[in-house]
Order: sequence, then C-alpha cells, then structure tokens
Amino acid sequence: MNKLDEKTGKTNTGGREIHVIDTQLMPTIGIGITILEISLFLIGLPLAVGMLISGGLSAIIPAIVLLIVGTIPGFIFLVQKALARSYLQKLEQRIQSAASEVDSNVMQRVHVLENTAAIVEKSTALDKKIMLGLAKARNGVTEENLEETLISIDASFKMIVENYPTLGSQETLKEAVRQNMALQREITAAMMLYNDAIQKWNEEIFTWISKRVVAAREGFTTRIPYTANKTIKEKTSFF
Repeated sequence: MNKLDEKTGKTNTGGREIHVIDTQLMPTIGIGITILEISLFLIGLPLAVGMLISGGLSAIIPAIVLLIVGTIPGFIFLVQKALARSYLQKLEQRIQSAASEVDSNVMQRVHVLENTAAIVEKSTALDKKIMLGLAKARNGVTEENLEETLISIDASFKMIVENYPTLGSQETLKEAVRQNMALQREITAAMMLYNDAIQKWNEEIFTWISKRVVAAREGFTTRIPYTANKTIKEKTSFF
C-alpha cells in the first residue's frame, strides 16, 4: 500500500500557500571525525608494533616501511578534502555569477521600462496637441479660411513630429514592449539558474564525508533561494 495515497490519504481542499523558509542550516561534525582523521595516518602502527615484537631488531626496517605505507589513507583523505574545498569555492563563484546575471537583466529591464514610459508620455502629449488643434480649427473654420486653417494644422503636425522623431512610427513602442518581454524571460531564466546553483550548494555541503567536513570547518551554511516579496505575492493573488 502506498504511504501517500491520493485516494485514501488526507487532503486539503482549501489549498496551501507556499513560502520559502528563511533559515540557514550549518552542517556539523563530531569528535569522531577527528579520531577518524588521526587513525587514517596510524593504520600501519599496530601491524608495525606486532612485527617488532615478533621479529625483534631485524624487523625494524620492514616496520618503518609499514608505518610509512600506513599513512597513505590519511594523505588520500587530505587530498579529498582539498579537492572538496576547491569544488565548493568554485560552486560559490557560480552562485555569485548567477546572482550578478539576475541583477544585470533587471537593470536592463529598468532602462527599457524608463524608455517606454518616455515614449508613451510623448505620445500622449502629441495626441493632446493634435486634438486641441483639431478642436480649435473645427470651432473657428469657415469657407473663407478653410485652406489657411488646413495649412496651419499641417505645419503644426510636421513640427510636432520633427520635435518627437520617435513618434514617427509606433514601431519604437512595439520594439520597447518586445524588449521588455524578452528581458522578463531572461530574468526568469537567470533566476532559475541561480536557484539551481543554490540547490546544488545546499546538497553538496551535506555530502558525506569530505565535503561535509570542509563545510563544517569553514563555517559554510545553506543558502536561501530566490524569494518573491510580499507585495508581488499580493498582486498575484489579486489577479
């Protein structure tokens, strides 16, 4: 029988909100690890002592060789710890790079939104001037001054377009909207890469044995993934 059975298990029809737990965990090691590290260098000691006891002085050289060979496991573990430290340092730089990528894309999006806002503001001002000009012309036009009024409106319109060259076509605004959407996708992808790096880090610092030993002695802790702020969540629930 399944321990988590969707047919017979307890369910919550009201749903449940998801929150990122804002807590950092630190891997720990006990005194047993230190004893293990020392014992790895002394594996050959009991055998060397036994050899000296049974063989006397003639067994000194073989006993020394055995002691030296017995230290190899200890040195192997030292190398493993050095490799683990190097790996975690590289992973830490990967996290930094992913975070920087998010910031870079956010900065670019801010610039695009600022430019878009400026275009919309100019477009609104242009529409207002055209409508005011048309209303004024409509109220004061007569058969006698019709041609003169049309020439005046045409001249005013040309002046406005020359003053605001970006309004010559709506393609500028469309391009700004396209850039905004593209950057939002880039930000989402960068956030996913950041969270993947964070997850990898959080898993690796607890990997037994060399990585966990290094992480514990270096004081490394788990890292908290990207978290949406309260304002964003409230806006999402509103829609």
